[in-house]
Amino acid sequence: FVAGLGSNNVIEIDGNGARIGTPIAVGQGPAGLVVDGTRQRLYVWNHFEASLSTVDLATRAETSRLAAFDPLPAAIRAGRPLLYDTHRTSGTGHVSC
Repeated sequence: FVAGLGSNNVIEIDGNGARIGTPIAVGQGPAGLVVDGTRQRLYVWNHFEASLSTVDLATRAETSRLAAFDPLPAAIRAGRPLLYDTHRTSGTGHVSC
């Protein structure tokens, strides 16, 4: 799995680096991933919104999102989507500011 920091999704890739399936939508700024193979869950830390997404690996869909405390000033939190959103700032959806 690869976190799409600026596209707010996670993609699955195979051993050759080829994409498998469609992107899985998660929170803003996914940056950290943990796979729990026993429970068939993927946990995603969404850095920009300070939340933890749980993805069901059987359905490849986000099943929950838990908010965490974010000590950053509101102005910084509000500005991040403008600087890192690849859908807003890129013609192809691949590059952010």
